[in-house]
Amino acid sequence: LEGSLRPQQRLVLVLNKIDLVPRDVVAAWLKHLRAEFPTVAFKACTQQQSRNLKQSRVPVGTAPEEVLATGACVGAESLLNILSNYGRCGESRSSITVGVVGYPNVGKSSLINSLKRSRACGVGAVPGVTRCLQAVQLDRHIRLLDCPGVVLDLG
Repeated sequence: LEGSLRPQQRLVLVLNKIDLVPRDVVAAWLKHLRAEFPTVAFKACTQQQSRNLKQSRVPVGTAPEEVLATGACVGAESLLNILSNYGRCGESRSSITVGVVGYPNVGKSSLINSLKRSRACGVGAVPGVTRCLQAVQLDRHIRLLDCPGVVLDLG
């Protein structure tokens, strides 16, 4: 994946669904991945309403199990800070477009909904809900692209 980036493009890894694995496993993966790329631990919002989705301000590393067990998003603030910094050039800010790519059913659309704090993208428990590229304006400076799941043919 990183081989297909242009020189001006940057890669940020998001370790999603951190509530589904033991904390020590998350810590080990973060240590490994952060050796190469900026990496954010993330738990997407699982609330059912369509607006005002909750985001926890508790840092992921210190988030108690009770916070991870709620429907609130964890890790959004860290990811938004990274993306905002990429859009800064000195004192001015430029707009950036962020492609959210990954395997099917890893939570790409849920991640976008959590950052937007509303149901901007359709989600489902089966692969194939996102069928085409969808642009979501997060704020004046950040546009997110929700991509269908990608399965690489290594053959």
